[in-house]
Amino acid sequence: MDCAHPWTIFLTMAICIG
Repeated sequence: MDCAHPWTIFLTMAICIG
């Protein structure tokens, strides 16, 4: 998904990882 969110670093990581 989106791997470039400044307000959801941890959330982005989780989404990027799976």
